[in-house]
Amino acid sequence: MKSKKRILIIDDVSQEAPIRSLKSKMRKEFELVCEEIITKRPELRKEDSNHLDFEKLKDKINEAFEKCKWFDLILTDFDLNEPGNVDGLEVVDYIKSRKKNVKIIMYSGDFSKAVRRVIRSENGLLLEQQIVDAVKKLIDYQIVNYVDRSSYVDEAISFFKKSKEFSIRDEFLKLLYAHHDMVFNSCFPDFAGKKFGEIAEVIDNGSDARSDEWMLAMIRQTIAYLAKVNA
Repeated sequence: MKSKKRILIIDDVSQEAPIRSLKSKMRKEFELVCEEIITKRPELRKEDSNHLDFEKLKDKINEAFEKCKWFDLILTDFDLNEPGNVDGLEVVDYIKSRKKNVKIIMYSGDFSKAVRRVIRSENGLLLEQQIVDAVKKLIDYQIVNYVDRSSYVDEAISFFKKSKEFSIRDEFLKLLYAHHDMVFNSCFPDFAGKKFGEIAEVIDNGSDARSDEWMLAMIRQTIAYLAKVNA
């Protein structure tokens, strides 16, 4: 049975054709589940204008995470055709505030717009420190890659092929999200009474340093169990 990979795509227009291409090219590797948020949809418009309502978009992103619990990769367009309103970097900011370690690829037909968005200059001249600060800010987004719009499918394929390495943390998260309603009442008192899904959220957004201690406790408990049954 093939494993599943889940991706979320955020764009102002439908990405149906690239999604079909991605699924076709990866069908031998795994089953690909795609969620798509199209920002031009009427339900995401502001009530008093035809502009994107960022709060409604946030709600839509939250709904996607609530439905799927886990995304192996998020693909987002930078240019959502909302000049001066909402762009892909603001989308990344919001997603990273909820899921600190989520993997994101951003694509654009013109990345000079993204650079200008970070590097702000009144007269077109830049001081050295402004450039350093802008580069640091782009790095701090921890985006997997910035790619041309025409190549994001190939970049997504490359990402999945490079990320075949087994990750204990990711497997913990997937299992916790899969059983999100179960309640933890075991060997780590600090998390006693929390649902598995709540623990997954803590690990996912890095909001509590005790999450690493919890994972270590679970590994130790597993080893102790294996030692007992194999005695």
